[in-house]
Amino acid sequence: MPTSGRNLQNIRYINREIIIEINKEMIDRFGGVDFEGADNVRNPDSLSYILEAIQNPICGKDLYPMIFEKAAALGHQIICRHVFYDGNKRTAFESIRLFLFINNYYLRIDKGIVEKALEIAAGKVSIGNLAKWLEQKAIPMEWPEESSLTSL
Repeated sequence: MPTSGRNLQNIRYINREIIIEINKEMIDRFGGVDFEGADNVRNPDSLSYILEAIQNPICGKDLYPMIFEKAAALGHQIICRHVFYDGNKRTAFESIRLFLFINNYYLRIDKGIVEKALEIAAGKVSIGNLAKWLEQKAIPMEWPEESSLTSL
């Protein structure tokens, strides 16, 4: 049974401020250009659009109904729409990682992520293909039921 649809009614999202902080952290850690006056955001409308698109139905239809589709759309659009002046690929994958983590998935990080980010930037990977790839790389995290925590 695929896990990509579980707990969608309780899904948690990262917001604009968190993604901007991720971008700053990626540039601080790995280098790059940071235009502090604009929070390094080159394309604010694109960032607003993708956050809206993954969270809310458009014309009554959820464009990205599964968790991995939402994660893929978030990262894919950060890269392809050049949301930031610099650090888009790093920011995209760290945003994906955090989004999946807060929704109880651990994304295994390996050298393949760099290759995948470059393929996305080159237009060789669709959101759907990225979603499938993420689902293969993610490990569901199981937490004890709240009621079982009271017995500890």
